[in-house]
Amino acid sequence: MNCLVPPAFEPVLRKLSADSQRYFGEARVTIEPLEHMERPFSAILQIGVSRRPDAPRAFVKILKPAADTPENIASMREEVRNDFEVTGRVYAGLTDRDGLSAVRPIACFPEDLAIVTEQLGGSTLAAVLRTRAAGRPRARTIEELHRVVDRVGSWLRAFQAIAPIDQRVSLEIWRSYLDVRLAKLDGNGPTRLTSDEQRLLQRYFDGQAREVSDAQLGAVWIHADLCPENVVVLSDRVAVLDFTTVKSGPIYHDIAHLYMQIDLLRAKPWFNRRIVRSLQQRLLDAFEPGLAPSRPLFALLLLLHVVCHLVALQNPPRGLLTRPYAGYVARRHVRWLREVAARGLES
Repeated sequence: MNCLVPPAFEPVLRKLSADSQRYFGEARVTIEPLEHMERPFSAILQIGVSRRPDAPRAFVKILKPAADTPENIASMREEVRNDFEVTGRVYAGLTDRDGLSAVRPIACFPEDLAIVTEQLGGSTLAAVLRTRAAGRPRARTIEELHRVVDRVGSWLRAFQAIAPIDQRVSLEIWRSYLDVRLAKLDGNGPTRLTSDEQRLLQRYFDGQAREVSDAQLGAVWIHADLCPENVVVLSDRVAVLDFTTVKSGPIYHDIAHLYMQIDLLRAKPWFNRRIVRSLQQRLLDAFEPGLAPSRPLFALLLLLHVVCHLVALQNPPRGLLTRPYAGYVARRHVRWLREVAARGLES
């Protein structure tokens, strides 16, 4: 399977070919473009290295600048460097961990906004859940899914331990972030929240923040986009992709985001809600035994993630089914937020 190479990828492929010994351990290789994928914030080219049936494959990812300005390009180049550095640290830190895996970084070309990584086999967690958790899965399948989310929770905890950082979390900053996001929900349509509802959500956040112990405010490295599409499931291991957005943040940031993403399965009638709930709880227990959604720091971060997702649903991708589904999820989020707002009356 070959594909046309978009012009932006041509200089990257030339550099890989010119220094193939460094990148692939072979003096001469044939780089074969296999598939080109466009995403909102990046373009990806899957490549094969040589034409052997067992030839390794890799992904070339090129970030898309939000604006063609020197400042924005410089910022994006720094993101590429950060992505490559973190990928390398994660690969070194998790390679020998039982049940956990990581992507091997191959090359970094900030001048082209490009990073090259080895392709892992397996399927994304999104695909695994879509094909195996739907309908009426057998008990054996459910247990296999439980083991998968166990590994994901363990992976995240191991990731946070790779490089401890000496920083503290400021809940005031996250409160300000909530204010900015809520302000975007005062229009019309399924994503609207009234000013009273917004105030009650802010009050709820403040009440949860008062209950957070100082011991939980140590910062950790967070992926900041941990979703089922960024988790790769292999036969007996899991790995996480894409470290472009890595930064410091609260310990429960990533786990709360993935918890919310898995909860979205309950919006689809072909998923059993009891099974989805069991997957969510196994994820939490694998990350931290006894962790519950009611934990104050977790609860306020879950609120933030739901509000942010609701804002994103204001401009869903075009599609025959995408927009109606986005509207349904938005209304579901609003109902949940109104329930949370009611709790704000008690804070």
